[in-house]
Amino acid sequence: MTCLLTIRCYQRRPVLESAARDHCVQSLLWLQRNRDVLLHAFVVMPSHVHVIVTLPADQLSRLLHSFKSFTANEANKALRRSGPLWDEGARDDILWTDKAVEDAATYVENNPVRAELADSPEQYQWSSA
Repeated sequence: MTCLLTIRCYQRRPVLESAARDHCVQSLLWLQRNRDVLLHAFVVMPSHVHVIVTLPADQLSRLLHSFKSFTANEANKALRRSGPLWDEGARDDILWTDKAVEDAATYVENNPVRAELADSPEQYQWSSA
């Protein structure tokens, strides 16, 4: 199953500073190396994360739990804060065709440009671009 996941920070607050975004990127890369997961594209924004991933359908909730638990602990340490980092759940949109994956990847990787955090997708370091 290939899907676009959107994971939002608690109350959509832009709390992911650079160290926390680093932890998110490292966690995504670890999941790809160590789990049955293929990352197509991702971006870690100050208030949310977009990930396009292919994985067995029965692994989605496990992947989300692993990612959110690890990154919440590490980000809270880095940010010297406590409490929830992520909103409950996540939005997941199944991508049925290669074109849908391609279009979603373009959307994900251009997110920092639309948010005026970078002039081009490649300039944003917390992305697969």
